[in-house]
Amino acid sequence: MSRLALSDADKMARDWFVHETKSLGCDVTVDKMGNIFAFRRGRKQGFPPTCAGSHLDTQPTGGRYDGILGVCAGLEMLKVLHEQKIETYFPVGVINWTNEEGARFPISMVGSGVWAGEIPLEKAHDLKEVGGDRRTMKEELERIGYLGENEADYQAIPLGVCYRDRLL
Repeated sequence: MSRLALSDADKMARDWFVHETKSLGCDVTVDKMGNIFAFRRGRKQGFPPTCAGSHLDTQPTGGRYDGILGVCAGLEMLKVLHEQKIETYFPVGVINWTNEEGARFPISMVGSGVWAGEIPLEKAHDLKEVGGDRRTMKEELERIGYLGENEADYQAIPLGVCYRDRLL
């Protein structure tokens, strides 16, 4: 399995994720890094959500279950809440971070790093892919339709907490 960040395979996984979360009643937001935030409303609005998540991209020949485990665990949480008609007090959600593996664009955890204020957006957008046509992250975000309009920033999209399941 190979699902490099911002590839056609990654776009398919992103489209699936957006479809699934919207079908469960989530509000979906995409930021300027292509990070996808799917939030389910709680009884109390105006509070940052508690989230699970990780990433859908993989290494070229590995990481088959690494990041997707966290995304699918969060999605399963949303499904259980939806099917059991459980209304949480505060919002909850799932996040797909962009290029967390760093296999195609050579900085790992770049999507969450930009959101956290550790990596400048311009530096991330200007990263060139390893090999291939040397396209930039911004070019590929535009190509697959995931260059969002929302700021990629923890102040613009605040979280109460984010849990990340990992396979080591």
